[in-house]
Amino acid sequence: MNQTSQAPLVFFLLNGLAPETWSLSQKNILVKNPDTGFLENIYYIPGTQTIWHNELQKQGDILKNYTKKSIYFVEGTLSVQPDDLILIEYLKTHPDFKVKYSLVDKNADAQKNIDKADLITKAVLALQGNSLDIKTVGLLVFGESVLLQEDKEIEALVKQNAISNPQAIVDAYSDKDEWKYKKVVALALSKGIIRINPTKTAVLWNDTNEPIITLAVGQKPIDETGLFLSQSNNETTLQALALKLDNKSVVNVAPSVEDAGTATAAGQEETALEKLQKEYEDKFGGIPPINMKNNVEWLTKKLLEDKS
Repeated sequence: MNQTSQAPLVFFLLNGLAPETWSLSQKNILVKNPDTGFLENIYYIPGTQTIWHNELQKQGDILKNYTKKSIYFVEGTLSVQPDDLILIEYLKTHPDFKVKYSLVDKNADAQKNIDKADLITKAVLALQGNSLDIKTVGLLVFGESVLLQEDKEIEALVKQNAISNPQAIVDAYSDKDEWKYKKVVALALSKGIIRINPTKTAVLWNDTNEPIITLAVGQKPIDETGLFLSQSNNETTLQALALKLDNKSVVNVAPSVEDAGTATAAGQEETALEKLQKEYEDKFGGIPPINMKNNVEWLTKKLLEDKS
């Protein structure tokens, strides 16, 4: 295919600049020349081979006889034939490029649409996988405000967000960086293992009301608690949360009391606690205090301590 038969390049005005006609400034346009590293004037002179002052100066009287040729955007756009290389170079080199106007890149636009469609698909598939409950996803995407909403409302918000902001949904399922810790916090909030006090100044254990972390005004509870858990000196709290989540998941999927399978599920829950109790006995040579024997956080913390 001949170059001249290709579709024209289309430049378009940015930032609401769309009068009926708009003329590009061409007076004293200084740009750093990438070949020399110095600032130079640039010129649009049809029929020449360069836009740079120093090169044009070497070509006789070109600059002396130079008459500015106006460059107009009509109704916000300017179409340039692909063989008009000097005009294309001038437009791309001009300081107003990507500030007052830009270039329609059909391939780039198409790729953006493809990437967004792929991201939406990824978000939808993640939701269909059910590895996280909807409330947990909602907490990760929208914050603790979803705790005040009904499950169906949360589900609607989350599914709408899979289309409008799929990256947020994908992030919620991520285990990268801080997300794996935020996910633990959101899961624990969703399952009622921890709670945020009404003034949003602390995150507490739901069963003991003991604080896990205090919050300053304006801090986001899930983000701050996730950051707290990511620190190595708070591993005890992280392990306690993980164990409670493991036990809670057993309780949530257990059949009713009348069902013969209940004993097995209940036995699994007891085994997790009994294992901690047994490890305590092995380490300290005696049973845990009566008031602490079922306290997962306390047992976990004691097992991580050096034996005194």
